[in-house]
Amino acid sequence: MNPQHPEDDIDRAEWQAQELGLAHSRQAVDGRTDDPLVERYRYIADRLARPAPMGLPQSFVSDTSHLIATGQPALETATRRYEQRMRLGFLAMLGTTAAGCCIAFGTRWIEAALPLLALAGHVPGWLVLVVACIGVSALLPHKT
Repeated sequence: MNPQHPEDDIDRAEWQAQELGLAHSRQAVDGRTDDPLVERYRYIADRLARPAPMGLPQSFVSDTSHLIATGQPALETATRRYEQRMRLGFLAMLGTTAAGCCIAFGTRWIEAALPLLALAGHVPGWLVLVVACIGVSALLPHKT
């Protein structure tokens, strides 16, 4: 015997707001109500009643089954791809900048960089170490 009834866990006000929002959506009531909760549920019901603005991609089923089989959430995979693209972009920018310096200054690029190195003498050593540690840890592969 289960002494706890499922009806006890229902928030009556929340349930009533959902029902009112659904009813307003079905009746196409244009007027706004004073209750923001009812409006929120009406908005959700309106959006769910419409078809999606664009269809799913052709590879949706295979991509989803692959993600489920590998246990990777889609957001994590998308984030990882974004980070890889950003890393490649920054490396390409660094290479382009280095090539531009070599083209602009020729063999004198070291002489042109010396004033920047002189600024490093004014920075405390511990700050340089902290920045170096953060940089190295960002470059190392992370296990999740």
